Amino acid sequence: LAWTPFTARGGRYFRLVLTGARNPVVIKSMRWVRTNYPVEKRGSLSTSDPRLDAIWRMCALSADTCAMEHITDCVGREQVLWMMDFRFQAMQHYYYFGDTALARKCFRQFRLLQFDNGHVLAYGPSCMPKEELSSGKRGKNVHDWFGFNFHLIIAVWEYYQYTQDASFLDEMYEMCRDCLGYYARAEQDGWAHFGEFGGPWFVEWGYPANNPGIYSFSQAL
Repeated sequence: LAWTPFTARGGRYFRLVLTGARNPVVIKSMRWVRTNYPVEKRGSLSTSDPRLDAIWRMCALSADTCAMEHITDCVGREQVLWMMDFRFQAMQHYYYFGDTALARKCFRQFRLLQFDNGHVLAYGPSCMPKEELSSGKRGKNVHDWFGFNFHLIIAVWEYYQYTQDASFLDEMYEMCRDCLGYYARAEQDGWAHFGEFGGPWFVEWGYPANNPGIYSFSQAL
């Protein structure tokens, strides 16, 4: 009998628990099947601080592990492409691995998550139709965090700064234009304000000091 999970798993350690067995269980072999996006370890860091070097290696490994058919914010949960997380993780891929192909694929994926009104959903793909994912009412659900869209536009510019690929800007122009138009209309209607905080808005994602859920990848920048 061979058992393989339906979804990818990630972790530094794992524990196998067998329950309800009436007879002795013999495990013949156990192995990881790697399903990550292939990268090359091109970047490196060497300092006088071994702890800093270890942190760098840990972060590079995390970036590697979270790269699948698209960049994911973590190897657990829904394993989808989150817009704001993607911005920082894309830069990790540029400098850790010298890779831009996966990021470009993710940008094109975001184009498919854009509504006719210009709003780009905060994450995807989803098994639900786009029309059911966003209500258009502020605070209804995470898909209305249109502040994420500014991270997407900045990510487009950061990609260009790294690659100097003008054809990419041409490809992304309409998406960014329509996205900014959506935000301008929302601001005129009075339910959006530039620079809004209180959650994962623009530009930083932080939490109150009494909340331990700090996202280090953004706080460290």
